[in-house]
Amino acid sequence: MMTLDVNTNEVTRFTKQLQRMHKSDFPLAVRGTLNDLAFDQKTKEMMIAAGKMFTLRNPSFIKSHSGVIKADGWNVNNMESTCAIMPKGLKAAAQLEKQETGGTITDRKVIYVDPARGGVKSNKVQTKNWVQKHGYVKGSPNRARGRKSNIVAQAVVAKETGKLVKIGTKSTDHFFKVNSIQFSGKGLHRGVYMRMTPIASYERGRSIRLKPRPFMETSGQKTLTKAQRFFIKNAERRFEKALMK
Repeated sequence: MMTLDVNTNEVTRFTKQLQRMHKSDFPLAVRGTLNDLAFDQKTKEMMIAAGKMFTLRNPSFIKSHSGVIKADGWNVNNMESTCAIMPKGLKAAAQLEKQETGGTITDRKVIYVDPARGGVKSNKVQTKNWVQKHGYVKGSPNRARGRKSNIVAQAVVAKETGKLVKIGTKSTDHFFKVNSIQFSGKGLHRGVYMRMTPIASYERGRSIRLKPRPFMETSGQKTLTKAQRFFIKNAERRFEKALMK
């Protein structure tokens, strides 16, 4: 919510002149100023603040899930405009609200690692590395084999089918893409060399604690420093319209 003080020394002259004009001019100038502030926060300052506080892998995500509720009416004491996160039913967008004050994101099952992003932490996960795109090799391990032999057997199937290999620990499953498999030797001396790329980890019920990153509050405060400029612009617009009548 944007709060505008029109009684400061800098804008008092414009306020008094507007109040001497048609009864709609002053409310229109205030309303226009509040809306200019909200749109300035959404289109400029919000993204600047977010860029300083987050790794923005997809900047358009924040833009598309934020919006402006414009000021309306004629009573300047009740007018307000708002720039806010609007999740639109999307869970990931709703989590942006928790980023503001901190909190816990629950049930964060899958977390992708840097190689899935092309080796660059700030990049988006490459489509070709999505777990749901590949699937993974399923089936119970052969009890007659050791753990290593079962992993090799799964890797062979994964390489042939384009699926991922899932290697589990007590608490977490890890997904790997099989790049190559080479066998050497025979019998008891047979060896295997595999090149695999880690893609993601999975942990049922995993939660992540978020540190406060008040990008909305920070951007709102920055936008409010422009209030005087916006009010004068809107006041001058009303003056020009009055002269044209």
